[in-house]
Amino acid sequence: MRQTLLSFGRVAALLAAGPIQGLAQGTQTASLVGQVVDSAEAPMAGVEVRLSSPSLQGVRVVVTDAGGRFAARLLPPGLYRISLAKAGFTTITREERLGLEQNLNSRFTLSKEAGTTVEVVASSVQQDKTEFKTSSNFSKEAIDALPVDRNPLNVALMAPGVVENLNQDRGGMQIRGSQGTGNLWLLDGQNYADNVYNGPRAKFVTDAIEETQVITGAIPAEFGDVEGGVVNTITKSGGDEFTAQLRWDLSSDRWKAARRGENASSFSDRINQEKMFQVGGPIVKSKLWFYTSYFSLARDNAQSLPTDQAALGAPVGAPYTEAIKDIRRQLKLTWAITDRHTLVGTYHGYNETFGNIDYVGSGDGNFSTRRFTQEIYGLQLRSLVTDVLTMSLKVGKKDQTIAVGSNNVALPIFNNDDGYFYRAGYFDPRDPGDVRNNQTANLKFSYFASSADSSHQLDLGWDYYRGTTRASGAQTPFDLLIGGRVWNSYVNAGGLDLTNGTVNTDGASTFSYLTQPGEAGTEQHSLYLNDKWSVNKHWNANLGLRWDKYTAEDRALKRTTASNNALSPRLGVNYDILGDSAWILGAAYSRYNGKPLEIQLSVATYVNNPIAATFNYNGPAGVQPFSALANPANYDPVPQSYTDAAVNIKVDPNLQAQTVDEVQLSALHNFKHKSLGEGYLKATFISKTWNHLIDLRAGNDGTVANPGGGGPLYITYWHNEPSARRDYRSLELEGALTKGRYTLSGNLVLSRLKGNYEGEVQGAPGSGAGYDWFTVQNGVSLYDPAVTNPYGYLLGHVPLRSRINAIARWANPMGELTTGLLFSYDAPQTYSHIRVITDPGSLNPAIDPQAAGLRLYQYRNNQRGDGTYHAQYYLDLSVQQDFRLMTFGNGRKVSAYVKAVVENVFNHQQQVTFGTGYAALAAGDPISTPFAPNAGFGAAGPINYGRARRMYLSTGLKF
Repeated sequence: MRQTLLSFGRVAALLAAGPIQGLAQGTQTASLVGQVVDSAEAPMAGVEVRLSSPSLQGVRVVVTDAGGRFAARLLPPGLYRISLAKAGFTTITREERLGLEQNLNSRFTLSKEAGTTVEVVASSVQQDKTEFKTSSNFSKEAIDALPVDRNPLNVALMAPGVVENLNQDRGGMQIRGSQGTGNLWLLDGQNYADNVYNGPRAKFVTDAIEETQVITGAIPAEFGDVEGGVVNTITKSGGDEFTAQLRWDLSSDRWKAARRGENASSFSDRINQEKMFQVGGPIVKSKLWFYTSYFSLARDNAQSLPTDQAALGAPVGAPYTEAIKDIRRQLKLTWAITDRHTLVGTYHGYNETFGNIDYVGSGDGNFSTRRFTQEIYGLQLRSLVTDVLTMSLKVGKKDQTIAVGSNNVALPIFNNDDGYFYRAGYFDPRDPGDVRNNQTANLKFSYFASSADSSHQLDLGWDYYRGTTRASGAQTPFDLLIGGRVWNSYVNAGGLDLTNGTVNTDGASTFSYLTQPGEAGTEQHSLYLNDKWSVNKHWNANLGLRWDKYTAEDRALKRTTASNNALSPRLGVNYDILGDSAWILGAAYSRYNGKPLEIQLSVATYVNNPIAATFNYNGPAGVQPFSALANPANYDPVPQSYTDAAVNIKVDPNLQAQTVDEVQLSALHNFKHKSLGEGYLKATFISKTWNHLIDLRAGNDGTVANPGGGGPLYITYWHNEPSARRDYRSLELEGALTKGRYTLSGNLVLSRLKGNYEGEVQGAPGSGAGYDWFTVQNGVSLYDPAVTNPYGYLLGHVPLRSRINAIARWANPMGELTTGLLFSYDAPQTYSHIRVITDPGSLNPAIDPQAAGLRLYQYRNNQRGDGTYHAQYYLDLSVQQDFRLMTFGNGRKVSAYVKAVVENVFNHQQQVTFGTGYAALAAGDPISTPFAPNAGFGAAGPINYGRARRMYLSTGLKF
C-alpha cells in the first residue's frame, strides 16, 4: 500500500471531483422474440403478434415468418399485453413485464379452436434461458416498497457480488472484485460518472427513476470500459394519461439513536426536507409525451471527528454538522415521429453547495466548502428500418464544474503518526474550480434472422467518446516563499501535539506545489459485434467481440501522451436440460477492457498535476511550535524531490488498458409450485483475473536535469506492471419467490479477493501501488517489493455477504398497506498492520532520497490483510399506507400516502472497526524495528460503530 506524494497535490485535488469516463452505451430498451407453433409442434407462419403497453406509443404489430418466429425490438421497458392471433386458431393473450435491457425469448402454442381466447399468466420472477449476462433489475415499484435509498448506488448494493468501496462517498463501488473505479454508470443512456472516481458524484431526481439494472457478469460486447459491472438507470417517459406527484421526505438527527460514545443532546433538531414534484403526460396523445421533475433539499448531517488522535489533544469524536443544499431538474420528451421512428430527448441538471466537508481527515475540525454543477443532455433516435432490422442512434454531452476551498488558511500539517491532516482543511479557496465536459455518440444496428430450427439476434455497433478537462490543480490554502518562488504547501511531520501547539520537526519536510492551467482529453472509438444464437430448444449461444481504441492528449502542450487498442471476446453457452426452461446450465468466458482513468492518462499533463517539490526542514530541531514550520527560512531551498509533468513524468506511449479475464459457470432452476408459488434458484461460480494493471515506478528508467536545482531527477514512469496481481473467486447463490401478495428475494455470496495491488486509496483513485518504486535503482536491486506490496487479502474482501428482502401488500378499506423488510449481513472484513516509512533509506541506505516522493508503507511480517474487524448485520423495515382520496367522473383518481422507514429496527449496537494505526518508522530506523501501536490502537469511538437506529418519513399526493 502506498500514497502518491510526488503527485499528491493533484490526487488530493481530485478528492473533490472529475469528469467523464466511458461512452453512451446500451439502447435503454427491451426485446421480445419468440416462436409460435401448433399443437403438433409445427411452426406457424402468419400469426399476428400485437404488443400494447402504457409505456409504448401506439401498438406494435409483428407477424411470424415461415419458421414461426418473430422479433420485437426497441420496446420501452414496462408491462406489456401480448396478443397472438390467426384465423381458425385460439387467440392467446399474455401480460409480461419487459425489464430494462432484457431480452425475453418465449414459445407459444396455438390450437385449432376458432373464436376462443386464452389468458396466459406469465411468470413475474423466472429467468429467461436465452439470457447470458448476470443482472438484477430493480423496478421503481419494488424499490418504493423497500427500506432502501432510491439512488442507483444504494440500489446496486443489493445485487450479488457488489460491495462497498473506500471511496463510496464519491461514487465508488466494487463489483466482483473490481476497484471502485471499474464500473460503467449510465443515466438514460448517457455516462454520468465522475471521471476521477468513475462513480456517480452528481445527483438527479430519484423519484423520476423508472428502473435500474445492475449487470455484474458475462457482460455483452455492447458495453465497454468496464472491469466490474454496469449500473444502467432510466427515467420515466410520461404516457397517454396525465400523472403527477408531490413528495416530501422528512428526516432529523433527533430521529435517530446515538451510537456508543455519541452525545445525542448535540444532535440538531432541524427537520431536513427533501421536496419533489413530478408531472407527465401527453402533449399529443400517442404521439408526443413529456415527463418533468424538480427536487430541492436543505439538510444537516451530524458527523463525528476521527478517533485515532487520542494522544494529540484533538477533540476525539467531537460532533460537527455538514450543511447541504441542492437543486435538481429533469425533463424527458418522447416523440413518435411515425409508427416506426421515435425520438427521445433528456435533460438532467444539478447544483449543490456542500459546507463543512472534512476532507482528508482534518482531525481538528477545519473544513472545506464544495460547489458542484452538472448538466446532462441526451438525444436518441430509435428506428424500425424493417420488420427484422432496427437502428438506434444516440448523442449526448455532460458539462460539469466543481470548486472546493478550505475555510481556514493556516498551514496544514500531515501527521505521520496517524495519517490525518490538522490545522486546515485541504484545497485552495482561490482556485476557480475544474471544468469537465464530454461528448458521446453511439450507433447500433440490430438484425433478426431465423429459420424453423434456430434464430440469430445480431447487433453491430459503434461508440465514440471525447472528454475534456481543464484545471489548474490548486492545492492547500497556505503559501511558503522558498527559493524565490511561492509554493502552495503543507508540511509532513510527526509528534503532533494540538494541546500545546507543538510538533517534532525531526525529519519534517514540505509538500509544495506550483499550479498552472492545464487541459487534457481522451478520445475513444469502439466497434462491436454480438450474435445471440438460439440453436434449438436446448442450446443457446452468445458470440461477441468488441474492439476499443483510445488516445490520450495533453491539449495544452499539444501532444499525444498514450494510445492503444485491444479486442475483448464475450462468449457464452446455455443448455436447457429438458427444453422447458426448468433446469438450465450455463458457461461464459469474457475479457473486459477497462479504460485507463483520466487521472492516470493526465499524469504527464498539468491538469490537477502541479509542479511538486519537497523541501527538507533545517530549522531548530526537536519539538518546536507550529510557527517554526510556517517560517520559510527554516527550509533547504534546494528541493529534496521535484516533479514536473512536462519533465520527469512519463507515460508508456503504448499503455494498455487493464484487462480482466472472467469465467462464469451457472446452474438455474425455474419453478412453479401450486402451494409454494413460483420463482427461481441460481448458483454461479465466478473466477476473475486481472492483467496489465497500471502502476508507476522510478529508479531504473533514467534521469533528467532538475529545473529546481540540485541533482538529476529520476523519471517516474507509468506502465503496465507485470508483477501486479488481483484475483477474485466467488460463489453466488440467489433466488426469488412470489405467491399472491408476498415476494421474497435475496442472495448470499461467498468470495475471496486477493492480490498485491489495490490501485487506489481513500480520496485517490487510480493511484497505482508503486510496486517497483526504487526496488531497482540504476540496475541494482535495493529491496524486496513484498515489504511494501505483499500478496494477501485486499480491501473489499468480504468472505460472506447476504442481502434478503421481502415485500407484502394488503388491500384495506383505506387503500393498500405495503411492508418491506431488508436483512443485510457482512462478514468481518480484513485490515493490514501497516506503518508509514518516513525515510526510504530505512529500506536500503543506498536508496536515493527522491524515493521520498512516494509515501511508502511497510506491512508487518510482509502480510497483507492479516487483521480482522467485526461482522455487521441489520434489519430494516418500511411501512407504507396508500389512501384513496377521490375519483373523478372520468375515472381519474387522487391518492395520498405515508411511508415510514426504520433502519436497524432493533438498534443493534455493533462495533465494526477500531483504531489500527502504528507509529511511523522514524528516519534512520531499519525496517526490522518492531511496530509500535498508536495510543488509539484498538480503541473505538462513535465512528467505529455501525448504523444506529434511524427513522425517516415520506408523504405525498399522487394524481
